[in-house]
Amino acid sequence: MKRFIGPIAATAAVGLLGLATQAQAITSTTSIIGNMGITAQTCLQGLTLAVGDGENCMYDGGPSSATGAPFGEVTGPYNHIAYYDSLATPAAFAAGFVTAPGDGKIQQVINGSVTVDDGGNGFGAGDLLSFSLTLTSPGGGDIVRNFGAAGADRYTSMTQVLAPMAASSATANGLGGFDYVIGSEGFPSLLTFAVAGPCLGQAFGSMDCGFSFAAASLDPDGWAGASAAGLGSLESNFGAKTVGSVSGLACVTSGTACTVGQVSFAPLLIGPNGATGGGATAEDVAWDQLLLRVSTDAGGNVVDMAGFDVQDYRVFGTTRCGDQTSTTVGSYSPTCNSWSSGYFTAVVIPVPAAVWLFGSAIGLLGLVRRRAAQ
Repeated sequence: MKRFIGPIAATAAVGLLGLATQAQAITSTTSIIGNMGITAQTCLQGLTLAVGDGENCMYDGGPSSATGAPFGEVTGPYNHIAYYDSLATPAAFAAGFVTAPGDGKIQQVINGSVTVDDGGNGFGAGDLLSFSLTLTSPGGGDIVRNFGAAGADRYTSMTQVLAPMAASSATANGLGGFDYVIGSEGFPSLLTFAVAGPCLGQAFGSMDCGFSFAAASLDPDGWAGASAAGLGSLESNFGAKTVGSVSGLACVTSGTACTVGQVSFAPLLIGPNGATGGGATAEDVAWDQLLLRVSTDAGGNVVDMAGFDVQDYRVFGTTRCGDQTSTTVGSYSPTCNSWSSGYFTAVVIPVPAAVWLFGSAIGLLGLVRRRAAQ
């Protein structure tokens, strides 16, 4: 037996030396579960400038230095995109479907994992965030995304993948971890609607109410509260671009092909990079300006997260904005003059009590056996 002591000791010494001289990056991957809000809100800024007396529907008022910046009141959103289950509300998959409060809108279910990479220098500034998230309907059918007069999409699931990206900021929190943000201007505050009527007090991303561009009550300010951070390149808050895909995709529009046009008001889903059916003018599936907040504990494990899934697009034109082929990331473009966005949250998947008790029992049994053997 003694003849093995030398090699073992030498191997251990080499291992310790390598550990002491080589920084090892630590990655922490956490499974999460969450929900997307029942609606997405849209800012048709090109329309508000052209026919809305220069009013401003940007989330934070918009950058004063941007070409064509609005100068009127901040009105809040002019339109809602609503989500339904295809089995529970089949009529929603139609152009011109009229939404109503309490008509069966769904919160899409989010399942996936989030990874934090410390880069080898400990958790904190400069850490990389990445994820893979899949959205499905809680009702067992397809997800229907209805745009009203413009049309609707239907898909079985959507997957969004964020490649490792350095957080814009990392702030120490009370859990011993960090609150990470992706967003050059920070993470927007969740605003509520301020105008008297059916939308009063309802939060961005969950506005289940009747509301339209023609409403006479848009003046004055439509938002309660204020946010220093906008929602996408139109407002100079630059986030992350994801890679998106959908399964079981179908779509319907009012008088035009699904894979072309409809860039105005509500971009319809198509295949990655706009490759489906000559869809050079339609938006792709990727989130153009993801704004993300991820909170971790002392071990780098994700505790919760929230985000805005921003799609940039153009009103009055067929320019495709912010798609997966774009190379102009991190710059304001007056061509892409509008956005749509929802809001989502997620938390760590809890370990079921039965699983915890079973693991604890196994650990206790092993401890008893080891002590009995001593």
